Amino acid sequence: MPDEELAARARAVMEDVVRGAVREKGALLRVEAPPGAGKTRLIKRAVREALAAGTQTLVAVQTNAQLVDLAHGLAAELDDGVVGVWTSSGAREEFGEELEQAARSPHVRHLERTKDLEVGSVPSVVAAVAAKWSHHASTSLGHQRIERRFELGIVDEAYQMPASRLFKFGRLLERLALVGDPGQLEPFTEVDTTRWTGLEATALTPGPRAVSALCDVEPMVVQLPASLRLDRRAARVVQPCFYPELGFDAVAIEGDRALELRPAASDAIDRVLDRAAERGWGILELPARITLRDDPEVAAHLAALAERLVARKARVRAQWPPELRGGAPLDPSCIAVATSHRDQRERVREALAGGPAEGAVVDTANRLQGREFDVVLVWHPLSGRVEASEFHLDTGRLCVMASRHRQACIFVCRAGVPELLDEHLPSGARPKGAHDDREHDGWLAHRQLFELLADTTVPVR
Repeated sequence: MPDEELAARARAVMEDVVRGAVREKGALLRVEAPPGAGKTRLIKRAVREALAAGTQTLVAVQTNAQLVDLAHGLAAELDDGVVGVWTSSGAREEFGEELEQAARSPHVRHLERTKDLEVGSVPSVVAAVAAKWSHHASTSLGHQRIERRFELGIVDEAYQMPASRLFKFGRLLERLALVGDPGQLEPFTEVDTTRWTGLEATALTPGPRAVSALCDVEPMVVQLPASLRLDRRAARVVQPCFYPELGFDAVAIEGDRALELRPAASDAIDRVLDRAAERGWGILELPARITLRDDPEVAAHLAALAERLVARKARVRAQWPPELRGGAPLDPSCIAVATSHRDQRERVREALAGGPAEGAVVDTANRLQGREFDVVLVWHPLSGRVEASEFHLDTGRLCVMASRHRQACIFVCRAGVPELLDEHLPSGARPKGAHDDREHDGWLAHRQLFELLADTTVPVR
């Protein structure tokens, strides 16, 4: 059975967060959450509390997909009050049907125009993507500019939002609650930012870190203690590799979840699937070779793993939710393939096209961030490379890849990655005053991951 004591403690911490943000009116709250800790659940709980208290509240999410998910969740769960969902034309084009469905609820009101946000004409709680809040809080166009003040601002996935965006709409807020995962991908840009390295905060610094560096208000920091997505097998790897300063465990204990596969011939693909089903992890190791970035053999093996899961009639079982206690078929849409680059993504999609696992989700780590699946297959960032670059060592990218799964995660790579890491010496070239060395941190995380998963490796002969 799940760890009920840990689950109860996690719920109690969430209630403390909601009370501190809405009822006790703390000026600055920072919530640090491990993967799958229930951040969306926390945001919805805070929205319900804000509605009950009549607190004028701004909710900022990072993507249109997250906004749609939040709207659907509130439409299904609210039994009192109305939330305004302020959308852009891009969101309406991409998610028009989903938004219309959410707006059929008496508890969700669809807002389109800036003047719809005038005080007195909208609900007390309004949700929109951070980019929209930022633009309309800083534009010089009078008919588009927001002047309305909010008692409370709640930012979801705050570590993925750059400071430049937060500070533009921060002037609208009296109090601020930042909720996010500190271990995953940070904001990025194609602009050269070397000249800013070493500053306490820059335009690209994640919002919570920039606020801590520049604000003279001491934040109340709360760490969520549990992951609902990962099980104990996964947490024992993810926590030490990516969250050494955030102690958390999984609610799902050993034996709570299972990936069940029909027996099959024992080639390397079947053996690594069996190992992942047993241990929650696997590494499929192709012969050592320096390759092009979009290595067709790695793409083919990733596609073969997804197709073999379908061929072996994979089933997932879990103690929670109750409907999975008897097991359920693993649908291809619950399988994800994570890559570092878009050309790698296209090679995998081509390999899957027309096959039994064509419905699997294939995308880059940046776009898979925030999502979860039963099984995740990973194109390891360092596979086939002649050297380890800062981009491919990035801790956040590897963390996203290794923490999307509920049942099992399998890495596919060329042999020689541990040796490549042993030969690579992080430059340590950081300017005076810099506290972070992401290249060194990523190097350590990759090394530790391979050490912890060494006994799950299956070579392809």
